[in-house]
Amino acid sequence: HLQLRVQMLPLPPLLVETAAAPPPLRPLSRVASADDEECAICMDAVAFSCIGGGCAHHLCAKCYLRWCASEVEHVEGHPEWSTGLACPKCRAPVLQLSLDNEYDQVTGNG
Repeated sequence: HLQLRVQMLPLPPLLVETAAAPPPLRPLSRVASADDEECAICMDAVAFSCIGGGCAHHLCAKCYLRWCASEVEHVEGHPEWSTGLACPKCRAPVLQLSLDNEYDQVTGNG
Protein backbone atom coordinates (compact mmCIF):
# COMPACT_ATOMS: atom_id res chain seq x y z
CA HIS A 1 0.00 0.00 0.00
CA LEU A 2 1.65 3.22 -1.18
CA GLN A 3 1.33 6.34 0.95
CA LEU A 4 2.21 9.82 -0.20
CA ARG A 5 2.79 12.72 2.14
CA VAL A 6 2.74 16.24 0.77
CA GLN A 7 3.66 19.25 2.82
CA MET A 8 2.23 22.53 1.58
CA LEU A 9 5.03 25.07 1.38
CA PRO A 10 4.92 28.53 -0.13
CA LEU A 11 6.88 28.86 -3.35
CA PRO A 12 10.08 30.92 -3.19
CA PRO A 13 9.52 34.55 -4.26
CA LEU A 14 11.73 33.99 -7.32
CA LEU A 15 9.32 31.34 -8.60
CA VAL A 16 6.03 33.08 -7.86
CA GLU A 17 4.51 34.81 -10.83
CA THR A 18 1.73 37.35 -10.45
CA ALA A 19 -1.22 36.41 -12.60
CA ALA A 20 -4.73 37.58 -13.34
CA ALA A 21 -7.58 35.73 -11.66
CA PRO A 22 -7.57 32.13 -12.85
CA PRO A 23 -10.50 30.80 -14.87
CA PRO A 24 -13.17 28.97 -12.87
CA LEU A 25 -12.52 25.31 -12.12
CA ARG A 26 -14.28 22.75 -14.30
CA PRO A 27 -17.04 20.73 -12.63
CA LEU A 28 -15.83 17.35 -11.38
CA SER A 29 -18.49 15.65 -13.51
CA ARG A 30 -16.35 16.45 -16.57
CA VAL A 31 -13.46 14.16 -15.55
CA ALA A 32 -14.65 11.37 -17.84
CA SER A 33 -12.49 12.55 -20.75
CA ALA A 34 -9.53 10.22 -21.41
CA ASP A 35 -7.31 13.27 -21.92
CA ASP A 36 -8.17 14.51 -18.42
CA GLU A 37 -7.15 11.18 -16.89
CA GLU A 38 -3.66 11.19 -18.44
CA CYS A 39 -0.72 12.76 -16.59
CA ALA A 40 1.04 15.24 -18.90
CA ILE A 41 4.39 14.16 -17.43
CA CYS A 42 4.36 10.34 -17.34
CA MET A 43 1.51 9.93 -19.88
CA ASP A 44 -0.09 7.22 -17.69
CA ALA A 45 -3.40 7.40 -15.84
CA VAL A 46 -3.21 10.05 -13.13
CA ALA A 47 -2.44 8.46 -9.74
CA PHE A 48 -2.71 10.44 -6.49
CA SER A 49 -3.80 13.48 -8.42
CA CYS A 50 -2.88 17.05 -7.67
CA ILE A 51 -3.95 20.35 -9.16
CA GLY A 52 -2.00 23.54 -8.99
CA GLY A 53 -3.93 26.37 -10.50
CA GLY A 54 -7.01 27.67 -12.19
CA CYS A 55 -6.44 25.45 -15.22
CA ALA A 56 -7.54 22.43 -13.12
CA HIS A 57 -5.35 19.98 -15.03
CA HIS A 58 -4.70 16.88 -12.94
CA LEU A 59 -1.22 15.39 -12.72
CA CYS A 60 0.35 12.61 -10.66
CA ALA A 61 1.51 14.31 -7.46
CA LYS A 62 4.76 12.32 -7.49
CA CYS A 63 5.47 13.25 -11.13
CA TYR A 64 4.71 16.93 -10.57
CA LEU A 65 6.91 17.22 -7.46
CA ARG A 66 9.79 15.58 -9.33
CA TRP A 67 9.19 17.89 -12.32
CA CYS A 68 9.15 21.00 -10.06
CA ALA A 69 12.46 19.96 -8.48
CA SER A 70 14.06 19.64 -11.92
CA GLU A 71 12.65 23.04 -12.98
CA VAL A 72 14.06 24.73 -9.85
CA GLU A 73 17.43 23.02 -10.38
CA HIS A 74 17.46 24.14 -14.03
CA VAL A 75 17.05 27.86 -13.22
CA GLU A 76 19.21 27.87 -10.08
CA GLY A 77 21.85 30.54 -10.52
CA HIS A 78 20.02 31.95 -13.56
CA PRO A 79 17.07 33.98 -12.22
CA GLU A 80 16.53 35.49 -15.66
CA TRP A 81 15.43 32.05 -16.91
CA SER A 82 12.67 31.66 -14.33
CA THR A 83 9.11 32.34 -15.36
CA GLY A 84 7.70 30.67 -12.26
CA LEU A 85 6.37 27.16 -11.88
CA ALA A 86 3.67 26.34 -14.39
CA CYS A 87 1.32 23.55 -15.39
CA PRO A 88 3.31 21.31 -17.75
CA LYS A 89 0.18 20.78 -19.85
CA CYS A 90 -0.91 24.40 -20.52
CA ARG A 91 1.82 26.54 -18.82
CA ALA A 92 -0.73 28.28 -16.51
CA PRO A 93 1.02 29.62 -13.38
CA VAL A 94 0.96 27.35 -10.33
CA LEU A 95 0.84 29.25 -7.07
CA GLN A 96 -0.27 26.43 -4.75
CA LEU A 97 -0.36 22.66 -5.11
CA SER A 98 -3.14 20.58 -3.60
CA LEU A 99 -4.10 16.92 -3.69
CA ASP A 100 -7.51 16.10 -5.16
CA ASN A 101 -8.79 13.00 -3.35
CA GLU A 102 -12.30 13.44 -4.79
CA TYR A 103 -10.90 13.17 -8.33
CA ASP A 104 -9.02 10.00 -7.35
CA GLN A 105 -12.25 8.48 -6.00
CA VAL A 106 -14.20 9.32 -9.18
CA THR A 107 -11.51 7.97 -11.52
CA GLY A 108 -10.50 5.04 -9.29
CA ASN A 109 -6.81 5.92 -9.75
CA GLY A 110 -5.93 7.00 -6.22
